Amino acid sequence: MSSRLFQRLNNVRRQGPSTTALRASPYIKVEGLPRSITTGDLRRLCVKSKVENVANIGIDYHRFAPTGTAYIALTQSDFVPSAVKNLRGSILGGLRVKANHSVPPDVQRRSRGVKGRAEAAERGLVTGEGLGAGVASCGKSVVVYGLPGKMTVDAMKAFLKIFNLAETDNGEQSVVKIEPTPGVFTLISKFLVRAANESEAQRIVRKVHNTLFQSDIWGDKYQVKARVLY
Repeated sequence: MSSRLFQRLNNVRRQGPSTTALRASPYIKVEGLPRSITTGDLRRLCVKSKVENVANIGIDYHRFAPTGTAYIALTQSDFVPSAVKNLRGSILGGLRVKANHSVPPDVQRRSRGVKGRAEAAERGLVTGEGLGAGVASCGKSVVVYGLPGKMTVDAMKAFLKIFNLAETDNGEQSVVKIEPTPGVFTLISKFLVRAANESEAQRIVRKVHNTLFQSDIWGDKYQVKARVLY
């Protein structure tokens, strides 16, 4: 490959999505958010900052962990400039947030060159990537981790027997064991749990987060963590 062509390709990569695509996009990318943020918190921020015409809000995740970034979709791209102006410098959870006009989040992720996400989606794997961690039941889904690595789905259901879980429908299971990151060895396991409703999801977190799993057997070896996905 000639040096001139190589330079041209590098320029394209640096430029990212086209100006035309950005101009037509109704999305605002908000960064610098607390990891404990919810979509409700962001809606309240929009009201406080006088951002109107909000169509949807999604929190960005990587392997089920919030990245500190969210996307606000407005009903029209024409509303974006004033909304960005109102959001910039606003405070949420003690942090000053950044707001910028953005292409749709799926385009943003593709432009970063992250490999394997499309293939994982085709295989039906739950990877916890993207808006709402790629989970349909946002607000009612909980990720629970820090459990023994060999723990099975049936054992997890027994562990959660006092909670009301969602019925199995449309091929979605109430409890799914999350496969570890490829190439990473781990002695703990992670599960995606679909609760019957949002209040039950929050109850799961209140009851199991920061507790010790079977401390009479394992002592303090396994500390359970749980968070609702929004």
